[in-house]
Amino acid sequence: AASDVYKRQVRDRARSHLISMGTEAFKALTQLRLPAVTKKAAIRRRAVFTMSQIKSPGLEKELRSSLKDPAAEVRQAAARSLGELRTGEAVPELCAALDDEDPLLQRLAATALGRISDRKAINSLFSSLQSDSQAVFEHAVRLALIEIGDPGECLPWLKNPNPHHQATALRVMEQIDPGALRLEDVVPFLRSSLPLLRNEARRIVAGRTDWKKSVFALFRELLSADQQDPSSSQLAEEIMMGFASDE
Repeated sequence: AASDVYKRQVRDRARSHLISMGTEAFKALTQLRLPAVTKKAAIRRRAVFTMSQIKSPGLEKELRSSLKDPAAEVRQAAARSLGELRTGEAVPELCAALDDEDPLLQRLAATALGRISDRKAINSLFSSLQSDSQAVFEHAVRLALIEIGDPGECLPWLKNPNPHHQATALRVMEQIDPGALRLEDVVPFLRSSLPLLRNEARRIVAGRTDWKKSVFALFRELLSADQQDPSSSQLAEEIMMGFASDE
């Protein structure tokens, strides 16, 4: 409606004016964002977004405090702003936000942690993944881990009992640096009874042509065994399936 367009234009002009005022407006916005001062969450949210565009001492502290606002939309605004500013001091609060009750805030926190790229967030990002996590959240966590780009910190998660953590570690390490994964890191997952892990491992093995000689040497070793146990037979089959499209 025309009235809605007019209201947005007025808000945009007001925001631009406040930003141009700098520190003077910043002080007023730090009060306006407080739930005790402003009851309407939408106004607090706009205060956070406007405040984030004013370079003033104490900005990061104010945004971090807004991550604890009772309204999800305000917390979302704070998380998005901290990510855009790449505020390293906010890593603990953003890690805590990964477990927030609001799904959008969880994704925004993961995205912000990826932009900040502090390795201290890696364990929290992995721990936030659960068997019932939404696909969009899993995607945000994987992207964040890839942006942080530390395969060494991801390696211990290959041995975590949670298959979702293991599958994430496999994919993330491969994306960061394929050389960070060794054949012996991947082979155990070819034996897995879980398609999630077995398919991920098969995909990685098939894409590593530099492993081909070692993989087929393992295949011949399995075939030459006098008595194959079921897991060895399955591994041999997975090796052949993995390289089937490479022939």
